[in-house]
Order: sequence, then structure tokens, then C-alpha cells
Amino acid sequence: MLMLCSNGLTCRALRDQVRQEPHKLHKEKPRAALIVTSDPIYKEKNYHVARCLQELESLGFSVDLYDFDYQRAEMLLAYDCAELIGGNPYTLLQSLRKSQAQPILKELAKHHILIGWSAGALVLGPTIDLIEQYFPEMNTLNLTDLTGMNLTSRQILPHYHQFLNRDPQYEILCQAYEQDHHCEIIRLSDGEGIIIDSENDSFIRIQ
Repeated sequence: MLMLCSNGLTCRALRDQVRQEPHKLHKEKPRAALIVTSDPIYKEKNYHVARCLQELESLGFSVDLYDFDYQRAEMLLAYDCAELIGGNPYTLLQSLRKSQAQPILKELAKHHILIGWSAGALVLGPTIDLIEQYFPEMNTLNLTDLTGMNLTSRQILPHYHQFLNRDPQYEILCQAYEQDHHCEIIRLSDGEGIIIDSENDSFIRIQ
């Protein structure tokens, strides 16, 4: 299962979707990896980590912290679920490339549970170029190739209403991007997510 969210498993409907999956594995204590790499500075001390740990544990998972910068991507295959948290999408994308994580992430999405939210969701799609329209200052690595992991052709815009309330131009930029790139952006507000069917790349919205 591939789930892309705005700000994590922050609504009951999203948690219920994930809760159902371990039962299909017939495991009493499934394992989850919480991937902290998207925060280039604080990593496991990122303030979201405690909440995400609690969410996964409440769903019955035994949770370990994982960092692509220091651990081999193949290690994730020992887990039933992996969650990529928010942070800097540029540093996360570079870390995924260096660790050659794409085939591992594809395997997780196809046979287990792969959750990405905010930056973690952006890098799993075809490109993070949309974020370049809004926050180019985050690209401290000066990446020019913004191609994502391509686990789906779907592109999301996380935290949609949060930023729209701050700046009415937020939607105008999104529409301009859609026109220029001939695509549809899935706008996700906090508490929302989508589940993507790996067979045909269709999705259902969860909120």
C-alpha cells in the first residue's frame, strides 16, 4: 500500500486504513521503520518524531528509527511498514538517490505499507518541481535534477489550506504549474491523504 499524506496519520480514517494492513500479514507484532532523513539537522530529534512514533505504536507496530544517511536501504525490507516524515524534500531526495532506495521503496509499496507525508510524500512522486515554485530557498544543495522516486505519477500539494490562508497567491501558483506542466495537482490539507493503487495509479482520497 502506498499512502501519501499532508501531515501524517493525523485523522482516524487514515489510521484505520493502516490498521487493517497488518492483519492481512497475520502478524501479532508487525514492525515499522520511521524514516527521519528528511530533517537534515535534527533527524531523530525532529519534533514530529514523538507523535509519529505514538501513532504507529497505537496501530500495533513495533517501531525503529531509520536514517538513509547512515543505514542501508535493504534493511527496510525487514519491516512491514515504513513512514517518511516531513522536512526538507531536497535533502531527502538526495539521500534516497545516494542510497539507491528506489527499488526498495517500490517493493515496500507493492507488498507492505509505505507512508509518505509532506516532504516524504513529495519525493515518492515523479518530481518535486512543484515545491520549487513555492520554497526555492529550501534547495540549499542547489539540486538541478528534481526527479522523484516515481512510485506514482500523482503529484500532491501538502498543507494546502494552511498555506492558502497565509497567501491567496498559493492557489494561483498551483494552477499556473498545472497549466505549464499539463498535470493535475492533488491538493491535500492537514488530516487528508490518498491511497494509490499500484496496478493502475488510481487513488482514493481519505479524510
